[in-house]
Amino acid sequence: MLSLQDVYNEVLARKEESSQDYVLKKYLKKLFKYTGRATILYASAFTLKGISGRVLQINRQDSSCFMAASSAMDGRELDLIVHSPGGSTEATEQIVTYLRRRYDHIRVIVPLSVLSTATLLCCAADRIVVGEHSSLGPFDPVVNWSYQGAAYSAAAQNIIDEFSIAQRNINNKRNNPVLWIEKLKAYPPGLLATCKTQIQLSRTLAKSWLEKYMFANEEGAAEKAEGISAWLGDSRNFASSVRPIGYNQASSKGLKLDLLSEEATFEENVMAVYYAAMTKFQTSDCVKIVVNHLGKGCTVGARSSAGLTRES
Repeated sequence: MLSLQDVYNEVLARKEESSQDYVLKKYLKKLFKYTGRATILYASAFTLKGISGRVLQINRQDSSCFMAASSAMDGRELDLIVHSPGGSTEATEQIVTYLRRRYDHIRVIVPLSVLSTATLLCCAADRIVVGEHSSLGPFDPVVNWSYQGAAYSAAAQNIIDEFSIAQRNINNKRNNPVLWIEKLKAYPPGLLATCKTQIQLSRTLAKSWLEKYMFANEEGAAEKAEGISAWLGDSRNFASSVRPIGYNQASSKGLKLDLLSEEATFEENVMAVYYAAMTKFQTSDCVKIVVNHLGKGCTVGARSSAGLTRES
């Protein structure tokens, strides 16, 4: 099987400015030829260091990128490869609404990791495919805010928990409440209510999508969907909002997962696409990719807005 180093060396060997795009498109085409299904890669550089969080997150700008990636493709079946830390619940809903109108069957493929609302996105799939090393995460939404000119992001449940800790300490003079009062000043009005609303919205969407797609026409679909959405929607079940949930644990709760390793050629083709994306992140300014097997879509740079990629 190809390794990340193999793909990285292939990019370097071309010694051309467009080598990253050439190699990525090459492996996306190869995967498409193997499956015969329309293919879109949605990936961000969140597992690499030194990059601002917000630009990596799912946001409303991504919806237009998905439209660009889908517009040139035929077929009603989609393989969506996802590597993302999550982000906006509303943006995720917008993306899912578009994709589910466009495609009758969606298979989400997780080559390494999805977190937060990227896991929520997986709940809109008919099936989820993961590697033995891959993981989902609780879909604890990311909440963004600004304070004194600085941008902040945090998981919604973490903010709620910190408010609870602060309340207990402020009400106890022996615990130096002044420090907690100063800390809470960095939180804008309405933040706590927003966190609670976002968590509830995520659970509601997950239940609706699971019932409608993954468990369509199955007996007890509503109960299955409710159980999974309640489990994934509460990061306290995992002691961390970013704790990895592997194949065995997710399957035991009823999610319909397949292992990449069950089909060696399929696994090799998927991982080659993933490695090509990681190589592009490592060797360019790009921090987010939404591109199909034809090379159509968008890339986002660390210091630039999204733009359509050129067709090669």
